[in-house]
Amino acid sequence: MRALRNVIACIVLVAACAAGRGRAEAIVYHGPPDLELAARLVQAGSGVHGYHSKLLFARLYGADAAREKARLVHRYGERHVAQFFPMLDYSVYDIVRLATTVAHAKIPPAAATQNPAALQRDLIRAGTVPDGRYDVGYMLERMMTHPLHHTLMQDLDAVYGAKNNGVFHEMLAAVVTGKTDSANMSPHMRH
Repeated sequence: MRALRNVIACIVLVAACAAGRGRAEAIVYHGPPDLELAARLVQAGSGVHGYHSKLLFARLYGADAAREKARLVHRYGERHVAQFFPMLDYSVYDIVRLATTVAHAKIPPAAATQNPAALQRDLIRAGTVPDGRYDVGYMLERMMTHPLHHTLMQDLDAVYGAKNNGVFHEMLAAVVTGKTDSANMSPHMRH
């Protein structure tokens, strides 16, 4: 199964600029949050209490998980891949915290079993901007709103640093889309 590669991303996070590109005006999502999609993403990593992004990754990639992780290591380096999973775990906890305490939203329960390919398809659809490219920041805004996404970015910067946050978002996009090149990625920084 060809799964997500350029992620965070999950959920983690701000679409990083491709190498050599500068900042561009961000495409902002102004609609209501898709809390059902957020709940499915959280459930795929074992739920709010005990979320594990490595479990999400394994479910998304199935038998190809080791090969996909090797591609990420080849593209981003062992250190960034090792840091990606704790950053995604942190992001999911922060998304749930922000949604429930700041926005007073209730994350709906997700189905106990779900189709990883359908989840991947819906994550890609949520992050596809009007020009047809994928933007991980737009995906996050679809799940949590623009203001909460902005707060998540500030939290990630404070804990991990802005540079690591940028790499994390590029990796999250790679994981979600299954692409480690940036040809079909939006050049927008969501910082």
